[in-house]
Amino acid sequence: MPDTVFVQEKLANGLTVVIEPMPHVRSAACGFLARTGSRDEPAALAGVSHFLEHMCFKGTPNRTSQQLDIEFDAMGAENNAHTSKDQTFYYSWARAGDLDRQLDLLADMMRSTLPPAELEIERKVILNEIAMYKDDLASRATDFLFENVCAGSSLAWPVIGYETTIREMTREQLHAYYCGGTRRGT
Repeated sequence: MPDTVFVQEKLANGLTVVIEPMPHVRSAACGFLARTGSRDEPAALAGVSHFLEHMCFKGTPNRTSQQLDIEFDAMGAENNAHTSKDQTFYYSWARAGDLDRQLDLLADMMRSTLPPAELEIERKVILNEIAMYKDDLASRATDFLFENVCAGSSLAWPVIGYETTIREMTREQLHAYYCGGTRRGT
């Protein structure tokens, strides 16, 4: 195998595109990396990046959540997302011939409408994740470490948020954060 080569291009709109050509592979993976995570959140919105990650799968101006699911499934694509302290990553993986379709779906998801009908459903899902998270010793130990080493910093709270912040978070707060108006320091 030759050394890995990445092609990087910055578009006129500021978006950076990175490609790793792999002509010997019959599948294609693609994703969108948002450079925002829990460290960018104000204390009152701890967990908002993770909440938004969930909401991006719930509907766009062009597709409902069911349509997104059907279109990903029709390609046999694997798709998901992950939020961390410093980023949120949305991705898909399918056969190489479906790369354009994957990109279209993921790009559409980046314009979520944050459907109000889905908000309470996802709030319950996240509250359930928080409850399960409390039973995971490794996660609890990691959170304890960050709470103590990074006390007084946004790095101290868990990526998933707290029960209180998730319960109290409004659609308006989600939308303001999504549009860049309530990040830490703005």
